[in-house]
Amino acid sequence: MIRKGNLLTAIMWGGLIAGALDLTYVLTFYGIHGVALIRIRQSIATGFSVFGRVQGPYWVC
Repeated sequence: MIRKGNLLTAIMWGGLIAGALDLTYVLTFYGIHGVALIRIRQSIATGFSVFGRVQGPYWVC
């Protein structure tokens, strides 16, 4: 039987690893295609933004 603590720990680590691999892929793919790192970061921040897009200066991310 799987204990609840072990299951939650496995889910957390799985999500963390999947997120890190996803971020690595995005930075590599778009970096190779010449997209500026700040543009990629602003695009990611748009998903977390309440207003739907980043309107501030580059250091907002």
